[in-house]
Amino acid sequence: DRFAVVLINDNGPCFDPLSDKYIPGHKRALNQMIAKFESQMNIVGVTPDRNVGLGHARNIAILAAEVVGSKTVSLLDHDDRADPRRVEVIAREFQDPTVGVIYSNCRVIGQESEAVEPKDIDPDIQLFIDLLTEFGPTGFDMWKPIYMTYRYLTLPSTMTVRTELAAKYPFDGTRVCEDNITFMKWLADNYQLKFIPELIADYRVIVEGKSSASRERFGSFF
Repeated sequence: DRFAVVLINDNGPCFDPLSDKYIPGHKRALNQMIAKFESQMNIVGVTPDRNVGLGHARNIAILAAEVVGSKTVSLLDHDDRADPRRVEVIAREFQDPTVGVIYSNCRVIGQESEAVEPKDIDPDIQLFIDLLTEFGPTGFDMWKPIYMTYRYLTLPSTMTVRTELAAKYPFDGTRVCEDNITFMKWLADNYQLKFIPELIADYRVIVEGKSSASRERFGSFF
């Protein structure tokens, strides 16, 4: 009863094995997931009428968190995996009323959840991981050093934010970098960012190419 899982089917393309191609999204997978876990946890699903980007989908989840009375929102993209200790650690860290956003690092996995060799990791992704490991951003007004020095240090699947803060600054409607814009707004408010190095999310990539799994799926839809 202490937490709820909100699944957002953003109506993006889904792989259809019959046609061997990606087609506009449907509710079947979402309904199957809910049916599997609804007896074990408080889980709900929402499917917008059309796909309008990840920012809009995340905003729906934030609204749902407000409705159920959740004090925090932990984001997780469907193809990434959270650290198993995530809920326990963030519950402890948010006991500090000055903390508004909790953040952590990641490791790279492939489409089949296999470990990705360092030589196969996109240099930009490896730089991102190295910067977080070295920098470990913690404190008030962290948007200043992050934006002025590093520009982009944003991975939604490692973010947990106070619901009131997320509702105050919803995600931008753009399809690219909407997470970074919102992240900067959260950090410019009167809360501090807390970086938790021991939490490591699994960030899934397509090993053969440079693009993200979402961009690969969307193709001309993107």
